[in-house]
Amino acid sequence: MRNLIQFILRYKDFFLFLTLQVFALYLLFSANVYHGTVAHTVARDYVAGMQQMRSGMRQYFQLKQDNQELARQNQILLNRQRSSYRRVDNEYMIVDDTLMLIQYRYVPAQVINSSITKQKNFLTLNRGKLDGISPNMGVVTEQGVVGIVRNASRHYSTVIPIINVSFELSVQTSRGNHFGLVRWDGKDPGYAFVEDMAKHADVSVGDSIVTRGASAIFPPGLLVGTIDEVEDIPGSNFHQIRMKLAQPYRNMSHVYVIQNALRQEQLELEQTP
Repeated sequence: MRNLIQFILRYKDFFLFLTLQVFALYLLFSANVYHGTVAHTVARDYVAGMQQMRSGMRQYFQLKQDNQELARQNQILLNRQRSSYRRVDNEYMIVDDTLMLIQYRYVPAQVINSSITKQKNFLTLNRGKLDGISPNMGVVTEQGVVGIVRNASRHYSTVIPIINVSFELSVQTSRGNHFGLVRWDGKDPGYAFVEDMAKHADVSVGDSIVTRGASAIFPPGLLVGTIDEVEDIPGSNFHQIRMKLAQPYRNMSHVYVIQNALRQEQLELEQTP
């Protein structure tokens, strides 16, 4: 108690000045409507800003944990889906059971850098050779196809997305299994075009475009986009199809890299004379 009294006595001039300042400000804001309104607005905005900052920080750290857990759960589900398996043999079975081999595995990754406004856009992932990532692996999200791995270092990899003018992917319609090629015209990052699809193919706006699985990069049946517009050009034997991409590229943060356990076997066989 004595120390407190000594402290107050030592700094009595400062406390007196502070008290008078507070009292003067109170009189100013109480007697003047304009100054009172300004003070109230500043105080309210300051408190709201601090609360928003605190809430944002709390949500940010919690969101990171939530995203990691969600990515882990999605990886489990993707690895368990039927398209990830390949039938090994159906001669030896009990009742309706069939021996299956996991052909596709999904490795979660984060997008740490990207571009969407260039002709040759790219993505950089925080997964590399140490994680089993190598060139020509497919990249997807829960919404659909993203692109193909181009290069990989020990810890990172780069991806050519659909919105890159050098990208090309063999696809088909989910209804009717008509084949075509997906290419981007370098303009709108939300849309791409399906080319080389014959005019006799019965396609309509709203039809889904999915992967064929012919290149050993993607399993068949993964969503690429939805037909937005179909135009038949006179003199051409093919539809001109505009497709809305299934996966928006803005603010994309989490993806999955597809490892095909049988890719090398397929490529070696196809290259055999």
